[in-house]
Order: sequence, then C-alpha cells, then structure tokens
Amino acid sequence: MAYEIIKRLKENNETEILAVISNSVEVARKSRQKQHDVWELSFDWKKCETEKFVYQKLDYIHNNPARVNGI
Repeated sequence: MAYEIIKRLKENNETEILAVISNSVEVARKSRQKQHDVWELSFDWKKCETEKFVYQKLDYIHNNPARVNGI
C-alpha cells in the first residue's frame, strides 16, 4: 500500500507531502536506500506482570542496546 501511496503522490506532483515523508526517514534507514516513511514507526508493548517477564525484558535490553542516529 505504501508503494501505491508514493506512486500516486508522485503522479499528482505532491512535492510538499513527499518532502515531509522523505525527511522523516531515519539516517540508518536512508543508508539502506529507504526514501520515504509513509507509516509511523511503532513497537509492540507488553504488560510486565511477573518478575520473570521483567527480567526477561531487561536481559533483552541489556543484550540488544538501541542505536542512536544509525551508530
């Protein structure tokens, strides 16, 4: 669907909208040839109800640090 949206925006010469969704692409994704972000990036949240689950998530965070600006 995103490809169709981009195609139609280009066909209708919607340069302002194309510029906005192009400028929203993160640096790391641009380096992988990503040109537009039609959809907002999101994540799946989980409710941490048990101590075991909390430690599992902390373990994951510790072993998979976030990257800032593609670094």
